[in-house]
Amino acid sequence: GAGRPLPVYMPRRDILAYLLGRVTHDCPDFFEKYVRFDTGVKSVRYVEASRSFEIVTQRNDVVATAHYDRCIWAAGMNGGAHIPDSLRRIFREGDFPGTVRHSSDTSNFDDDVRNKRVLLVGGSYSAEDLALAAIKCGVEKVFVSARHPNVVNWTAAWPYDRVEVLEEVVPYRLTEGGRCIQFAATEDTEGRAAGAGEGEVPIRTELRDIDTVIFCTGYAPGLGMLSDGLRRAMDRDAAPDMVPVPPEWRMTPNELSAVVGDVRPAAELHVPGLPYPGLYRDAISVQNPHMMFLKFEFENPLFGID
Repeated sequence: GAGRPLPVYMPRRDILAYLLGRVTHDCPDFFEKYVRFDTGVKSVRYVEASRSFEIVTQRNDVVATAHYDRCIWAAGMNGGAHIPDSLRRIFREGDFPGTVRHSSDTSNFDDDVRNKRVLLVGGSYSAEDLALAAIKCGVEKVFVSARHPNVVNWTAAWPYDRVEVLEEVVPYRLTEGGRCIQFAATEDTEGRAAGAGEGEVPIRTELRDIDTVIFCTGYAPGLGMLSDGLRRAMDRDAAPDMVPVPPEWRMTPNELSAVVGDVRPAAELHVPGLPYPGLYRDAISVQNPHMMFLKFEFENPLFGID
């Protein structure tokens, strides 16, 4: 149809219409032919004997099994709430008497924060949004603990002076029957976790009589349908600064071999950031090149902005 002017920030309806138009332009029945709606994937495993992926799906009460030569995982990096086990253990073993939530659970947000003292653990966009929302709901005081300088540290002033940011600290333990939350410096706890420190970790600050704790600690990818072998490619628990290179490794002959000769790597390679060691170019499984992971890590996913 005829074009029309578009605003600077396009409404979701227009963005969706554009995407659907692109997809169906050369294949009007694309969704009827290639997409199964209202269908859940129960399991995915690679069968070595047939060199294919066995996919078990369910729609209503009907369970079906199919085999494919290639598999692309695109179930989303925000598949479920993520709370580090260490933090769970601190509040569970410390007998915290108040309410504990993840930032994704806002079903009773007003009751959780109105006229209460609230601790937000994590300092990114979720913490900023919930701190402002809590002020609108009439919170007494919001405390935000941030491991490292982040979004909440960039805010120069908070409405009604009801937000206090605890910089570069993490909850370390609970005392006084769960009434007192003690915080240690991030560098002290990380050093201890890495085995660099011995003895007691010094306490940086304390909070008492917190009514609600909300973990703004992000999400975990939805990998539950994948077998252990396939899921391992997305493991990023270990993020070493240096990655050892197998001693027998040699560069495959290529167009530059005649120029650069036999390239021998250093014994270790420096890896910046948090890599996925099991993925080639952050997408293809090293263990099984027929498996690809379509992931997009960004603070503001297009359809997640409200």
